[in-house]
Amino acid sequence: MTLVIPQPLAEAYAERREETRLRRLKLRQYLRKENPQLAKLDREYRQAGFSLVQNKLRGQVEARGEEASIKPKELREAPDSVRDKEMLTITEAELQTLADQLEAAYRTAEGKVLPSDDLYFCPLCHDTGEYQGELCSCAPELLAEIEQKRGIAFSLPHQAKLADFELELFSDRTDPDYYLGKASPREMAARFRDFASGVVAAFPERGRQLYFFGKTGTGKTWLAAAIANELRAKGYGSAFISSSDYLDLTAHLRTLDRTFSPDPTDYRITRDRIAYVETTPVLVLDDLGSENLNANAYSDLVSLMNRREQLNSAVTLITGNLSPAELGRNYDDRIGSRLIGNYQAFSFAGPDLRLTLRQQRR
Repeated sequence: MTLVIPQPLAEAYAERREETRLRRLKLRQYLRKENPQLAKLDREYRQAGFSLVQNKLRGQVEARGEEASIKPKELREAPDSVRDKEMLTITEAELQTLADQLEAAYRTAEGKVLPSDDLYFCPLCHDTGEYQGELCSCAPELLAEIEQKRGIAFSLPHQAKLADFELELFSDRTDPDYYLGKASPREMAARFRDFASGVVAAFPERGRQLYFFGKTGTGKTWLAAAIANELRAKGYGSAFISSSDYLDLTAHLRTLDRTFSPDPTDYRITRDRIAYVETTPVLVLDDLGSENLNANAYSDLVSLMNRREQLNSAVTLITGNLSPAELGRNYDDRIGSRLIGNYQAFSFAGPDLRLTLRQQRR
């Protein structure tokens, strides 16, 4: 199966390869000055190439019954040593042999100056993004670099991974207060983890809109961050932002829009950050329900949800303490109805895991 590298990464890797190519050209220019034998071999290769081009063009002209008195641009610009002497007959196979010999000579000379891997940004994938059939381990770092340059970096709260999801932290006792006593928090946590693994495996062929809700410390934010981290490791951009911070961004943009002469850098970064939240492949919108609500906040949240729903393939993870029904009562109906109708909701219940961890550390 061919590895498909997400577009922003593919473009960044292409830029890296171009930078490597230019560095190699400069290095080879230096090597030719220092190594006469290498310079001679390079010159012979170029002369042979001009010979092959001239012979092909001569054949085309003669086939039309014309005189080859006017030489094409390639030949007019050929070295004097080529233009001023009779062209030798050379085949494409012979030219390829010369090319292979020249490349081997360059590689040998380069190896004496610096290790060949030092020419690349990544010595593993040689700036292709692929290593041993998988996305290279340099991809997440490059993704962060792209986001940092654009001023749109959104840090995840912790390096959560599905493999580190500790089921033992969840109570294995059934309780009427948790899932109506029909399953223990540990059983439900195992189901949530398995579902999360399926979300990661199915992306990008299948996007998801998920709402994790429950009391503080039940693992909902941790699991959402773990999904985002797993997808980020596959090269997909992600953003983690609380709903209150997102609404602060949109409010700040409105203030800038009303300002006579806003700072252009601040305006660009604010606008780009909002656009990235709206369009990034993976979004975690944390703690819905904690923000200060007003007419603009309602409108901004509805607009964000609309934009996310229009994406062809994306994962949108919203976390909050309120159930969808409670959100419908406390929020504008447009938000509650969207969560109920378009999002798959998961209820997280059980004792506070933070307290469980604190007790274990004593």
